[in-house]
Amino acid sequence: MSAAPNSPGTVRILLVMIAVLVGVIVALVGGILQMADHASVVTAIQCGGCAFAATVMFLLTVFHFLAASGDGQG
Repeated sequence: MSAAPNSPGTVRILLVMIAVLVGVIVALVGGILQMADHASVVTAIQCGGCAFAATVMFLLTVFHFLAASGDGQG
């Protein structure tokens, strides 16, 4: 049996991977919705890219906020 990953580096990598995976899902949904609205492929890709970037940045900000120690040092 291996121990649970508890080093700060491992936890950060896992949180980033969660953010990226959720971002991919949101990007796919955004692109599919654009295509369902009869938009061009370029517009759907743009929408998906923007949705991905916004989702990843939002989740990384939330993870940083939740992991902050609260002493003002960030």
